[in-house]
Amino acid sequence: MLRRMNLLAIAALCLLVAGTWGTVRAATYTVSTLDDFGAGSLREAIGLANGTPDNDVINFSVNGTITLANGELLIANAGALSIINGPGANLLTVSGGGVTRVFRIGSGANATFYGLTIANGQATPASSFNVGAGGGIFNYGGILSVVNCTFYGNHANGSSGNSRGGGIYNSTVANIKNTIIAGNSVTGAVPAGPDGAGNFVSQGYNLIGKTDGSTGFTATGDQTGTIAAPLDAQFLPLSNYGGTTRTHALLPNSPAINAGNTATSPTLDQRGAGRIGTADIGAFELNNTANGGAFVALLPRSAQGQSYNFALIPNNGAFTYTRTAGALPNGLSLGSSFAQPDTDSPLLRSAKDGGSLLAPAAAVTISGTPSMPGANSFALTASDGANSNITNYQLDILGPTASGVAVSGYILTQLGRAPRNATVTLTDLYGQAQTTTVNRFGYYQFTEVAAGQTYFVTVEAKGYNFMPPTAVVTPGFDVENLDFTAFAGR
Repeated sequence: MLRRMNLLAIAALCLLVAGTWGTVRAATYTVSTLDDFGAGSLREAIGLANGTPDNDVINFSVNGTITLANGELLIANAGALSIINGPGANLLTVSGGGVTRVFRIGSGANATFYGLTIANGQATPASSFNVGAGGGIFNYGGILSVVNCTFYGNHANGSSGNSRGGGIYNSTVANIKNTIIAGNSVTGAVPAGPDGAGNFVSQGYNLIGKTDGSTGFTATGDQTGTIAAPLDAQFLPLSNYGGTTRTHALLPNSPAINAGNTATSPTLDQRGAGRIGTADIGAFELNNTANGGAFVALLPRSAQGQSYNFALIPNNGAFTYTRTAGALPNGLSLGSSFAQPDTDSPLLRSAKDGGSLLAPAAAVTISGTPSMPGANSFALTASDGANSNITNYQLDILGPTASGVAVSGYILTQLGRAPRNATVTLTDLYGQAQTTTVNRFGYYQFTEVAAGQTYFVTVEAKGYNFMPPTAVVTPGFDVENLDFTAFAGR
């Protein structure tokens, strides 16, 4: 039978590390296109980094999804460090498109991933090696670190051989703590490691749904299952429950609740919610009005008379979502757009662990045109009939005459010259971006910027790197002299 699409839930700071960083030179490359090939692409940047002995850094001046059309991305700069420095897991996704693995780390390579989503990777024996392993990342003898990233929809298929590590396959030793890895899948003649395959050094308090194919999860606080008796993490689909990235909200009966190590967990979860009593395992702390918490998920603001459409729940799985308290702004309503699953997708191939056919996907959206300004609070309850969870939201609507603020500054070289054709991009927490070009004096300005929201400001110009690489501002009034220095680069 077919089974539900696999999802990988990883802790807010899931750090897989098996070595230390070097101190040699660094080269910086900027990805300026979402294309999978050609100038400014991620594939080009990785190829350039592979060709140098430097401790290279790859930054991004674009947000969105890079879908791989030319096979997996190989990091092979033996002995050096490549940092792929994404703008945030909610802003940048690198997708295998359901047909190819996303990343492979070669023997001796040293790779660190920050702030991106790795999605829909498909590992088959045809993609590399005679094994389906590591749909998201296949680490074959390298040093791997993963920080503030999201993995989902990754799959390993070894129908003609072995199959290991739907999300990550790690052939070397990796450290892991306070982390959930559950709900992933592999298929094949000899399936192993659906949630992770290879050797791990547990630092305690991990929840691993199926440990088949992996070793090391025997430390204090570890909870584990097997393919024959999986440990259900009991979480909701990957969706917007607050913060800048999508997360898996825990259900009230999840074995992850109050089962983490408070001393070694971040004070706040991935959404910015505080801990309630003993820390929960993973990226999500159950913090809502039902369990004595007060966390409120802030939604993107809008303005009176301005069309609004926000995908709150990209995929509902088997859950229904109902407003159970408060009210949406006048003129806005909740809605669902249903679509039947694509049964030809390689992600939906026959599973061998008793899975069932995927339920129809449903994107729960808030849409309409708000007719009145104000702060609006409401609660949304997800339920499958037996289990439920509540999330408290706030959606602010600005008045039609609410004036914006300005953000401005100069982009200059150390000699005081303006880089030719430099562009400045201002991006909010939800990926909405606006771009402007500096004038001949290096000056730029954004007007009518909504006050009180957080923005990322980046600069791009051919042949230059910039300091700072990214500026973060939350303007309450006009921001002047937000300046960047341009350095000649490669």
